[in-house]
Amino acid sequence: MSGLWPWLTLFGLGAFHGINPAMGWLFAVGLGLQEQKRMAVLRALPPIALGHALSIGIIIAAVLLARVTVPRSYLLLDCIASFAHVTRTG
Repeated sequence: MSGLWPWLTLFGLGAFHGINPAMGWLFAVGLGLQEQKRMAVLRALPPIALGHALSIGIIIAAVLLARVTVPRSYLLLDCIASFAHVTRTG
């Protein structure tokens, strides 16, 4: 990998992994298979993990901000609706 764009792409994939945990590591393994090198997978993991951590941090910040600005009853309704959606869609 040369240049900044591949690393930014991996960082973005890590953020996407934070939103959708089924992704991210799949891209690291795909990169390793494409290059046919174990080191390709190992090189891809740190930017993906960093993006994942950033994604989690953003969600935590959003929840903390919502706790301050949104009435508690709205947050509870949103949690119930989100849980119901997740249990229905699997």
